Amino acid sequence: MSMFIPPYEQTDFYDNLNEAIVRQSNSILKKNNLYNDNYNKCSWINKDNPYIIALSSYHQVNYGREYIYNVGSFIWKTLYT
Repeated sequence: MSMFIPPYEQTDFYDNLNEAIVRQSNSILKKNNLYNDNYNKCSWINKDNPYIIALSSYHQVNYGREYIYNVGSFIWKTLYT
């Protein structure tokens, strides 16, 4: 595999994409639950400020191959074809 080949042309692109969607949706859900169950009750949390979650894909040796496609698929419910 080469990083010079566009991610969507690599043979295992959709396998990596599907795995990344599941993994990141799980991470967002866990962070949301953590905020609602714990952080939300802390006196030092200002509820007027947004709760920001940063995600990145360092899950495999070939991380980054799904680029932005997994986030787009998860948030906008569309797959890159």
